[in-house]
Amino acid sequence: MKKYLLVLISSLQLWNCSSSQQSVAPHNSHIFSLKVQEALREVVPSVVGVAALFSYRHEIFNHQLRNGQFVPDSSSPTGFLLSPADKKSSNREQETQKVNGVGLVLYRDERRAVILTNAHIFLKPDTINSYYRDKTNRLGQVLQARAIKASANFFAIGQSNQFLAAEIIHADAKLDLALLAAAASPMLGVVFPFEPAYAHQLDWGDFAYVFGYPREVRQVTSGLVSKISNPGSFVLDVVARQGYSGGPVFVVHPEKGLQLVGVVRGVPVNKLSYVAPPAGLSAGQFLVPEDWPTSSAQEIDLIDYGTTYAISIEVIGKFLKSSEKLLERQGIILDAKFFPR
Repeated sequence: MKKYLLVLISSLQLWNCSSSQQSVAPHNSHIFSLKVQEALREVVPSVVGVAALFSYRHEIFNHQLRNGQFVPDSSSPTGFLLSPADKKSSNREQETQKVNGVGLVLYRDERRAVILTNAHIFLKPDTINSYYRDKTNRLGQVLQARAIKASANFFAIGQSNQFLAAEIIHADAKLDLALLAAAASPMLGVVFPFEPAYAHQLDWGDFAYVFGYPREVRQVTSGLVSKISNPGSFVLDVVARQGYSGGPVFVVHPEKGLQLVGVVRGVPVNKLSYVAPPAGLSAGQFLVPEDWPTSSAQEIDLIDYGTTYAISIEVIGKFLKSSEKLLERQGIILDAKFFPR
């Protein structure tokens, strides 16, 4: 019992030291935690889910080989001779991809709401090509398959998980930031009630709260800040995963509530390649040679948990400033507090 008590006291001391850099911390940490909970409850209606739904048409090309080599054919869509079954048309499949994230409401009027989030949720290529690999596992020049975007639909997710049609107002792929406009709804949410922390310099060990929308469930977590050499970015030790992209990051100011210090950009991932067996096989069943033609190479992302990259408030401020004229042309005037002074 004594060991656990010491750990608790140490944690409270660290918390007081961190907050004292911004303002004089309250003497009673319990009262301060209640204030944090109150601020979190006030912020929750400003955090909304976002989603993108993409439809891709897949074309898979099967080629004829002669002496183990691809045969050039200028009439082929790949530039190489297709198998007899593929000469007239390639194998076509339809696939729907759904990408989820989260955003923060910065503006709303009687017609629409504007949400700050990540650009990568909505910016997907029109065509994705896959190529055969050579004997050294390097990508070759022979097209194996391609996916062509057929449609893209964007949504904001309201407080009770209603999907509301949305569109991109401004997106910057390099900064990975976007402003999304959705039709205003009583259930969508309210404008972020506090301020960006333009005056706060993040430092090692700053304690932060992060919101996400994994599996379309709004969730809050917390962690410590680490500084990195990459300008405009910092790292958190929170366990983020799919659905945290665009998640607002807050630090606590005893007098000003939760201040926005960044937006989650992503987490490191490792690629796992594997051979997917034909559908219908039972677990543990051995493959036979007849199964290979209907097996396929697949790849999934394995998240490296515990390291989450975030975009700094300085970068967000520059992005919002660059969006100001564009927003004004559409009759959208952001509160002055969202722009760096």
